Amino acid sequence: MEIKQIKDLWGHLSIERKKQFYHLIFFILLGAISEFISIGLLIPFIAALSNPDIIVSYSQYKFFFNIFSAYNKENFIGIAFIFLAFASVLAGFIRIMLIRKTSQFSYNAGADLNLAIYKKILSQNFDQHLGSNKTLLIDLVINKTKLIVTGLIYPLITILSSIVMIIFILILLLLLSPKITFFSLALITFAYFIVTKYCRINLKNNSELISKKSSSLITFMQESLGSIRDIILSNSHQKFYNKFSEINLPVQKAESDILIVGQSPKYLIESFGMVLLAFIALFLIKASTNRDQIIVTIGVMALSAQRLLPLVQNIYFGITSARGVGMSLNDILSALKKPIKQFPDSKTIKNLKFNKAIVLKNITYRYPNEEKDAFNNINLKINQGDCVGIIGDSGCGKSTLLDLIMGLTTPSYGEIYIDGKKLTKRNLQHWQKNISHVPQNIFLINESIKKNITFLSEGDYVDYDLLDKVCNVAQLKNFVGISLDGIKKEVGDRGDKVSGGQKQRIGLARAMYKEPTVFILDEATSALDPKLERRIIQSIYEAYHKCTIIMVTHRKATLTNCNKIFKLEGKKIITIRSDKKKYGPKKL
Repeated sequence: MEIKQIKDLWGHLSIERKKQFYHLIFFILLGAISEFISIGLLIPFIAALSNPDIIVSYSQYKFFFNIFSAYNKENFIGIAFIFLAFASVLAGFIRIMLIRKTSQFSYNAGADLNLAIYKKILSQNFDQHLGSNKTLLIDLVINKTKLIVTGLIYPLITILSSIVMIIFILILLLLLSPKITFFSLALITFAYFIVTKYCRINLKNNSELISKKSSSLITFMQESLGSIRDIILSNSHQKFYNKFSEINLPVQKAESDILIVGQSPKYLIESFGMVLLAFIALFLIKASTNRDQIIVTIGVMALSAQRLLPLVQNIYFGITSARGVGMSLNDILSALKKPIKQFPDSKTIKNLKFNKAIVLKNITYRYPNEEKDAFNNINLKINQGDCVGIIGDSGCGKSTLLDLIMGLTTPSYGEIYIDGKKLTKRNLQHWQKNISHVPQNIFLINESIKKNITFLSEGDYVDYDLLDKVCNVAQLKNFVGISLDGIKKEVGDRGDKVSGGQKQRIGLARAMYKEPTVFILDEATSALDPKLERRIIQSIYEAYHKCTIIMVTHRKATLTNCNKIFKLEGKKIITIRSDKKKYGPKKL
C-alpha cells in the first residue's frame, strides 16, 4: 500500500464526508489536549504527596500552587486531586466521543464507497456486464469495501489520532526530562521498526491470498447451494465439504497471521517497557540526589508509558492492517475509476414512436475478443403487430439477436431502424421504453409478488388497477387468490417458494405492467403447458391490441401463434413463414 493509493481514496470521498473528517480532527486535537492536561496535573499531585514542602520550595510547583489558589499545603493536595480527577474523567469522555466519531466516519465512508461502486456497476453497458465476473463484483461490493473500512479507514484514523496524542504527551515528557524521553522513544521506535520490516513480506503475501480466495469462496458457495439436489442424490456432501475447507482454511489462516503480526509486538513492547522503566529508575537514583524529583519523574513516566504504549501499538497495528488489505484497496480503486453514467429518469423519457416496422439492415455482429462473426449481413423486417417466432439450434445466437433488437448490444456493422429512424445512442433509451423482456430464467428478488411485478415500486407509485389487470392476463389469480392481498406473498430466495411456471407468469406480469408496445419473449413460456401458454398469449393480444411479440422458442406448439417464423442458421437468417395476416394465437 502506498501514500498515492490513500490520496486516490480520499479523492473519491464526498464533500460531506470530508467535512465530517475535519470535524473529527477537532475531536482528535481536543482528545490530545485533554490527555496533556490530565498527565500534566499529575506532576504537582505526586510532588505534593511525596513531599508537601516541595510545592512551595520549587518555582515550577509554586506556579501550580498559585493557579489552584491554595491557602496551605493540605488545601493544595485536595484541590490538585479534584482538578486531576476532573481532567482524567473529561479526557476519558472525550476519548469515548472520539471512538464514536471515528466509527461513524469510517462506516459512513465505507457506505459511500459501497454505493459508489454499486452505482458504477449498474451504470455499465450491457456488453460490459456480459464480460464481467459476477462473483468478483459481489465480493467487491459486499466484502472488500467492508475490509477497507475495518482494515484501512478506521486504522488510519486511529493512527492519526494516536500520533497527535503521542506528540502532546512527548512535549510534556520533554519538558520534564528531555534526555530520558529521547532515549526511550528511540528504543521503542527501533523495536517496532525491526518487527515491521521483518513482517512486511508476510503481510503482502497474505493480502494477495485473501483478495483472491475470498472471491473463490463466494463462487463455491453459490455453486454448491445451487447444486444441492445433485449433492443429496449423489451423496457428495463430504466432497463438497472437503473442497470448501480447502478454499476456506488458507483464508482464515492468512487473516489469523495478519492478526498475530499486528497484536504480538504489544506484549513484547509492554514487557520491554517495564524493563526500560526500571532501568530509568535506577539511572535517576544514581544520577540525581533529589529523591522527590525522582519520584515525580518516575510516576509521570509510568503513567505516560501506560498511555503511550497502547498508542504506539495502535500505530503499528494500523500499519499492519492497512498493508494486509493492500490488494483489496487496489481492486476498490480500480472499480472507482470506472466511468459512471447518471441513471435515466424513466418518467422523463418518452417512448420512441413505433407504428410501422423494425428493420435490421446488413447486420453483422462479432462477440468481444472473438475473431469470427456470429452473424453476417443479416436483414430482417418486423412489422408493428407481428407475432414473430425465432428458432435455431442452441448457441446459434438467438438471444444475441434479441439483444441487438433491444439495443442492449451494438452491431459490429449495419444499422437498425425504427419506423425509418436510425437507432442511435441518442434515442436508444426512448426505444427501450417500448420494450418488455421476459427471459427463460426469471430474475426474482426475495420480496413480495407485488414488488417483483412492479420492480420494487412502493406506495403511490403502484397502479393497483393495472396490477390487477396483469395478474389476470398472466393467469396468476389462481395462485395469488382473488383479492390483491395475495400479491403480498413472499417468493423466497431466488423464487424458491414458487414453481417454475409461476416464476414465468410473474415475469410475464412484470413485462405487462410496463405497458410495452413490444414483447420480447426468450423461452419465456417453456415451463407452461401448451394450453396455458396459448391462453396467456391470447390474453396479451386482447389486452394489448397493437403489441408486437418477438419470441424465441423450441416448441412447435408455440410457433402456431406466430405469423412470421425465422430460423438462424450458418450466421444467416432464413424465412420459414411470412404471412401478412396478424392472426396471433388460435382461439381455445
